[in-house]
Amino acid sequence: MIYAPTGPLARQAPRPAQTPLFDHSRRLLAAAKTGALLGAAGAAATTLHQLQKQQASWQDVARNSTRAALQTGIATAAASDVAYRVRQQPGLSLAATLLTATAVLYALKKPQTETDHA
Repeated sequence: MIYAPTGPLARQAPRPAQTPLFDHSRRLLAAAKTGALLGAAGAAATTLHQLQKQQASWQDVARNSTRAALQTGIATAAASDVAYRVRQQPGLSLAATLLTATAVLYALKKPQTETDHA
């Protein structure tokens, strides 16, 4: 049998340097992934209803889900960053988070015209 060394002489794999910037970046990436997942799921669910009524195609489902994933991922990361920066004031943090997410989504979502579907 082979035994793994234990105790103070055991070799441990080197760990990446943990810095506040690294931790914050990791939090923002996690927020972006969560936002993207929720945005894609919501868009897919909505478009699937249209697909059942034959008002949309599978390409529409994929396009809408991808677009929503990108938009909500960016908005969630931005809102999370703002919330982190004003985390000492919960009321302000909530308001700033909602305003930031709304502003980012407003900027990213333009009204669709007939030419956007072609």
